Amino acid sequence: MPLLAQVDWSATIPPLLIGTVPAVVAAIVAAASAIRVGRLQDDAAHVRDLESRLAEKKYKVYEPLINNLGKILTPGGADKLDTKRGQAELTAKIGGSSSLGSASSAPMKQ
Repeated sequence: MPLLAQVDWSATIPPLLIGTVPAVVAAIVAAASAIRVGRLQDDAAHVRDLESRLAEKKYKVYEPLINNLGKILTPGGADKLDTKRGQAELTAKIGGSSSLGSASSAPMKQ
């Protein structure tokens, strides 16, 4: 009589399933988690790129102010300020009028 014919399959299959089913479920969950992590990493990289571009634009806008503050804080550097050129550059970048403080210095009517 062959050896496989003597095996009681009703007693062998449940222990095999008890070990196999959780392993298969764990593999499926791990694969789904890996896919989700990959998507989140791509999203994070995209956000980092956008933040980098925004930081560059902010620096370009505030560069004249930063340079002038550096000159002011340097001993004897305040004499080297070119306020007209700095105001013109700032005005050109923000797209406003050339007299930045004229509206606020006018007297108010009551």
